[in-house]
Amino acid sequence: MDRTPPRGPVRLTNENIQLDTTWETAIGDDTNYPGFGFAILLSYKSLQTLTNSSEQLSSRVVTVSVSNPNTTNLSEPIILTFNHLKSSDANTTCVYWSEDGEGAWSIQGCTSVKSNSTHTVCSCTHLSSFALLRGIQENKKCRQLVMWAGASVALACAVLSLLMTLWCRFISKKSNGGSRPEQHFNL
Repeated sequence: MDRTPPRGPVRLTNENIQLDTTWETAIGDDTNYPGFGFAILLSYKSLQTLTNSSEQLSSRVVTVSVSNPNTTNLSEPIILTFNHLKSSDANTTCVYWSEDGEGAWSIQGCTSVKSNSTHTVCSCTHLSSFALLRGIQENKKCRQLVMWAGASVALACAVLSLLMTLWCRFISKKSNGGSRPEQHFNL
C-alpha cells in the first residue's frame, strides 16, 4: 500500500458554497499520515432562524472537516466562497461558530477577502462551522456609540464633582461664618 500523501489543490462545492484548500492543509503533517485523507463540506439548509435578531444570516451555515487533527492553526488558510441568500446583501461579515462559553458567532481568524452583491470570499485559519452575517457591523457601531456616550457622561460627572469640591473649598476659605460640616451637609 502506497503511503504517499496526495498533494495539490482541493475544491469542494455545493449549490451555495465553495471550499478551496490543499491536500497539505487537509492531511497535515506527513509523518502522521495514515494512508488516507478526507475533506468534508457540510451545508445546513435549516439553520437560518437560529441566530438572534440583531445578526442575520446572509448565507447558509457550513461545517468544514478534514483528516488533519490540528484544525485550530492551519498552515494555509482555507478559502470559502459563499453565495448570498439575497442578492441585495451587502456589508456581510465572515464568521465562525465559537464554542467558548455558551457559543456565539465570532470573527476571530476569518477575514473577508472580497465581496459583491451576490458572493463573499472568506479566508479562515481554522476549521469550524462558518457563515456570513449581516448586521454585525451596525451592532459594533452601536456598541461603540453607547461606550463613547457613557464615557463622556462619566467624564462630565467627574469634572463636575471636582469643580463642586473646589468651589466648596473656596467658599469655606472666603467665609468666616458657618462651619465646614454645615456647608458639606447643605450640599
